[in-house]
Amino acid sequence: MHPILFHLGPVTFYTYGVLVALAFVIGTLWTLKRAKSAGEDPDTYLEGVFWILVAGFVGARLLYVVYFPDMYLHQPLRIVLDRGGLVWYGGLVGAMLATLAFVKFRHISLPKFGDIVLPPAALGLAVGRIGCLMSGCCYGRPTHLPWGIQFPPGHETYPMWVHPTQLYESGSLIVLTLLLAWLYPRVKTPGIVMSLFFIGYGLIRFVIEFYRGDVVYWVGHALTASQVFSLLGILGGLICLAVFKKQATSLTIRYASNTER
Repeated sequence: MHPILFHLGPVTFYTYGVLVALAFVIGTLWTLKRAKSAGEDPDTYLEGVFWILVAGFVGARLLYVVYFPDMYLHQPLRIVLDRGGLVWYGGLVGAMLATLAFVKFRHISLPKFGDIVLPPAALGLAVGRIGCLMSGCCYGRPTHLPWGIQFPPGHETYPMWVHPTQLYESGSLIVLTLLLAWLYPRVKTPGIVMSLFFIGYGLIRFVIEFYRGDVVYWVGHALTASQVFSLLGILGGLICLAVFKKQATSLTIRYASNTER
């Protein structure tokens, strides 16, 4: 745990903030490179990434407020003034809404846009989770496993050893990133990579939630809020996968029919 990276005069650079910024830079640069390689306009994708990031931050903040309303009920200005307080799935929902609005406004293919943007997004999430580890948030449940970690005195889990859930998710997201990057040039149907991102991330987060120690339950004590979102993401990914595959099959049959004529 190392929440403060360094001081530069009166300015404090927090490790979480620096790593999140690094994640955005890496994700954006890779997105622009992928867009250029696909014959798309990088400037359009840069604009899209900007609005997605803004909407992601707003969504992540708002869902945190929904999770912990008592913190802001009597001091609503804290919603915009407090440092920290973000929920990844809120950011994902905000980013999705911004994406739908952007591709409609710019007349861009949603499947193609998602295929280009989401592998870098997965890598960005992986980097951001390291920031969570350094800040001591998103911590795991107590464990006796040899790879358990102990946060320093003052942390809510001290002196227990807990699951390094931040590393579980970061490592899983790196594997997902590599898989999506490998599939992208090999899958000719637009939208497949995008669909697999939602299925893969949903599965990763659903499983890791069983080991998280800071969960918020929405369905009794059976499912956490993030697991509910995970299931919705998996379902949405499966529906998209079926739709895009059906569209591709329909286009292939139509093309073959026209060729025979």
